Amino acid sequence: MGAGKLKSWVPYAAGAIGGFGLLFGAMWGGEIVAWTDEHPGLAGWVQAVGSVVAILVVVWIDRGSVRRQLATQEAERQDRSRAALDAVEDALTSFAATDMALRNSNGDSRVFLQRRSTALIDAERSLGVVRYFLEQPLTSAKAVRWLQVARTELESLVAALDAYDGSVAHWREVHSVTERGGRALNQIIAAEEGLPSLNGGFS
Repeated sequence: MGAGKLKSWVPYAAGAIGGFGLLFGAMWGGEIVAWTDEHPGLAGWVQAVGSVVAILVVVWIDRGSVRRQLATQEAERQDRSRAALDAVEDALTSFAATDMALRNSNGDSRVFLQRRSTALIDAERSLGVVRYFLEQPLTSAKAVRWLQVARTELESLVAALDAYDGSVAHWREVHSVTERGGRALNQIIAAEEGLPSLNGGFS
């Protein structure tokens, strides 16, 4: 019999035992009381045994409650870890979007200046998501490391986009940061089974 089936029978068994106890007490309660009066030492033993049984029942019930609570907490942490990995994937899409904006500007730093605001807003949004998950209790050490990488790369991207003034030097800086961050995050996601690799033009 499995543990689940055994647990499902426990309430019925407890009820049957309790009912039998009531029936037994109703039928022979008087004789038992009279007999225990003739053996005063036995009453103390019965009381002690009853107290121990009551304590064991309380402990058993409490342990079951604790196990359920721990299982719920573990499931919540696993869900947060899964969502954290999704946040890393989302960070990669921010780098891919910036990379696409750079490509569509055809190397013209002034054209990219018109698209820089949208890229900055998207990068800041992704950075906020990554920072949020880094503040949460996570069960996966890998997820924490990946989020830290994503945070570092996104902070560099946000700084480069924020400082962008349309000059060639700043265009090259944004391009360099985008390529580096995109490659780093793409390698992380591609190495994890079950997560799609969003190349986004990164090698």
